[in-house]
Amino acid sequence: MASIYKTILAAVGRVPEIQVVLVKGNNIELNELGPIPSNVIVVDKAPQLELLKRCVL
Repeated sequence: MASIYKTILAAVGRVPEIQVVLVKGNNIELNELGPIPSNVIVVDKAPQLELLKRCVL
């Protein structure tokens, strides 16, 4: 599972004009993800409906 998150982080890191909240859950430790781009916030859990209210598509 960590490899999927690493792929997502690498892709998002190349698009600095967006901000991403990555919900990793409790199954992966933060240090397993490697470098976290400055435009990514990594959390264990997040209120999806509240985040969706703030999204701009």
